[in-house]
Amino acid sequence: MDLSSITPQQKMLGAAGASVLFAIAMLFFTWAGVGPITFTGMDLLPSAWIFLILTLVAVAAFAAAAFDYELPIPFNPLALGTYCISVPFIITLALMLDGGSGRKWGLYLAVIFGLVATALGTWLWRTEEA
Repeated sequence: MDLSSITPQQKMLGAAGASVLFAIAMLFFTWAGVGPITFTGMDLLPSAWIFLILTLVAVAAFAAAAFDYELPIPFNPLALGTYCISVPFIITLALMLDGGSGRKWGLYLAVIFGLVATALGTWLWRTEEA
């Protein structure tokens, strides 16, 4: 697969999609548990609602950048989206690397989705700055 054939708009939509999947993983997927007791990302993350709001702001910023919509605030939408998704991603990665037992598949998926969104956002932001 030739990555140079992917347009910037497709990368922006990919970052928005990965951010949506991160939010879904945070809300509904099992991140940890032992036996019948399980926890989602909303149960495990500190200030989970703030991370959910940051993730949704990232989705909106990436989508606005993809469709050339001017934001009502004076920020670069790629910078805003990248920052907003990187914060929950870093906290989720730290939670995964904490070493506790009982980690489940939802946590790994959330880390992958967060990594993809952060990497695409950073790639686009750096390319735009050059």
